[in-house]
Amino acid sequence: MGVEKTKTFSPPLPLFLGRHSVRILLILLAGMVAHGHCLWSVFYLDDTWQVENSEAVEGGQWWSDPVNLLPNASYYFTWKFFGFSAPIFHLENLLLHLAVALCIYWLARDFMALGGAESPERWEDAAWLAALLFAVHPLTSEVTNYVRARDHGLVTLFSLLAGGCTLLALQRRWLWALGALAGVVLATISKGPGLPQALFNCLAIVVAFFWLRGRKGLRFSWPVVVALGHLWPSCPAWLFTIFNTCGRYWRWNSRTGNLRCMR
Repeated sequence: MGVEKTKTFSPPLPLFLGRHSVRILLILLAGMVAHGHCLWSVFYLDDTWQVENSEAVEGGQWWSDPVNLLPNASYYFTWKFFGFSAPIFHLENLLLHLAVALCIYWLARDFMALGGAESPERWEDAAWLAALLFAVHPLTSEVTNYVRARDHGLVTLFSLLAGGCTLLALQRRWLWALGALAGVVLATISKGPGLPQALFNCLAIVVAFFWLRGRKGLRFSWPVVVALGHLWPSCPAWLFTIFNTCGRYWRWNSRTGNLRCMR
């Protein structure tokens, strides 16, 4: 006789939480409650010389560093209209953090649908809970409390948008390819490793799209998905750090063919 498999029962979420408007509102409220204390933060560490005493801000040279064009421009125009008001600068970072959380919700919903899940509502719930967790997680408090970390939020936002637009373009909505291109460009002028990070995100979406199309009903391994989701965006940053360190301390002598340490 065969052994009958027992089905596990998980109670559904309350009905009102199934509305996208309610879920978006809860993400925003949770993020503001968790990180709203940043409005009482002050300028500290690199903020004092990269924002308050920066030539890119008071000197009006926000355009002088192309790879930090967006953060420097945002500092400059905030200073122009509000002066060096720490609450205003931190409020902008908080709004940026909330925008990233909403982007995660949007991208996770569309990406998980590729697997042809047996219970689509469960994947909707998982996408929402992932965005909610990001919105309140203490590890994300650097962007909200540290003004100079705005570049981290900007490059993350535009890399995710580039990946999301790539996903839509792959579903024969070709005009979204322009959105993907815009996301890559904006990520490039947000932070040094912005270009490779945005391109890696788009490449990850392309590979996952063609891999998942032929695997309807695929069951994701959550530990693998979570690990890759955390490690993949950091790969370009690690590569940039490695190459930058090698270029700083080592020099290649083309005449002798030797690699010489400069320390």
